[in-house]
Amino acid sequence: MAGSVRTTGVQPLPVGFTRQKAYWPAVTIALLIASLCLVLSQAVFPPGGPVPDSPSYTQQAIEMSHGNFVSIPWVGEVGQDPADRSGMFPSRYPPGYSFALMPFAAIAPHGEDGVAYGNAFLVWLLVVAAVACAILLGGWTAGLVALLILMTSTFIWSSAEDILSDAFGALLAVLGLLCVIGLAKAQTRRGAMCWALGLGAACGYAITTRFVLGLLLVAALIVVPWRAKWLTIIAAAPFVLALGVYQWVVFGSPLKTGYDYWLPGLAPFQIGSAFRWDLPGDSIYIHAERLNGALLSWLGLGDGPAQAVIGHTPPLITYPAVLLGLYWVFLPPFVALAGLAWLWYSRSSTSARFIALAAAFNVLVFLPYTFMGARFIAPAAVLLIVATSAGFAEVTRRLAPVFGQRSQPALVARGPADPECGPQGH
Repeated sequence: MAGSVRTTGVQPLPVGFTRQKAYWPAVTIALLIASLCLVLSQAVFPPGGPVPDSPSYTQQAIEMSHGNFVSIPWVGEVGQDPADRSGMFPSRYPPGYSFALMPFAAIAPHGEDGVAYGNAFLVWLLVVAAVACAILLGGWTAGLVALLILMTSTFIWSSAEDILSDAFGALLAVLGLLCVIGLAKAQTRRGAMCWALGLGAACGYAITTRFVLGLLLVAALIVVPWRAKWLTIIAAAPFVLALGVYQWVVFGSPLKTGYDYWLPGLAPFQIGSAFRWDLPGDSIYIHAERLNGALLSWLGLGDGPAQAVIGHTPPLITYPAVLLGLYWVFLPPFVALAGLAWLWYSRSSTSARFIALAAAFNVLVFLPYTFMGARFIAPAAVLLIVATSAGFAEVTRRLAPVFGQRSQPALVARGPADPECGPQGH
């Protein structure tokens, strides 16, 4: 028939959709699912973590699953060594992390196995939450970059093996960031209220996990709008109150902790510690470091504390070097510079200010700590990974036109600029 148009049967792509746009989400989600299997494969018991840390969290979770929230068996505590080690004693550590592990201990046939797999699962949730934040700030490219950085981090793999609260503290920091992003993007008053309450809950629960994580709440209160501050405080208050009641019941005072019981007279913070070259630190049992990190191990520069570089420098040098990736405990060397650049160019956004403040507080509070470990700054490092991913995504967007990768205007519908997602509206 004259003038007829022959069709191929292929439907045109809808406006605003390209196959490239579908490719990156599919790859990221597939890798996230694969990472769950890999992380769970690291769950082993007994854990390779230090004593009394790992056995304390394990036994406390098991006892909680049996209804006992105040005491655990003796697990090798030092300091106030009990004469009768067959009794029950309070744990040195706050109950927040053990409480999160309690459901896994309750449903598993063997409580220790449940705790081990629960610990690995929470580490995977840290990966998921960090990738989600990166996607919200920089798109799917940022999410994929964050996933690749995290899955090459020695900290992630060792945290899946060793039952320690460091990765869980980082998870709560990232959940706080997720709520900050949601609060900034909220279109309705009800939505803003929900995000503010979630932010308060994440920061409040962080305090029950590690006391110094209360600085997350301080960072949140600095950056959120005034209306959200009160809701954030209200949501955090029950967790702080519960911790005070726990310490009053167990130790006789809401201001006393397990450290006061097991290590009376200990002064955990001393200003001079930030400058000490002989500061004690994590032993070889902390596989996340070996006081080394992946880079030095791969270069054959030692695999133990005696040969490690991290343990031979004061915290004032060690912690910034760790965040820059010089040892590859969290990030590859110097990739964090992209994150620092993104934080600077996005400094007007609430999300960037929360990342910067929370990370700075986390590092500053541990500079005078009398014990050194790169794992202590895990919240700062993971938040910096999110910022780094957004920075790399912004770089790729700026370079795409240079290499002829500019999308067709008819197929790509760009939304209005969003100041919470970076300097160019992402």
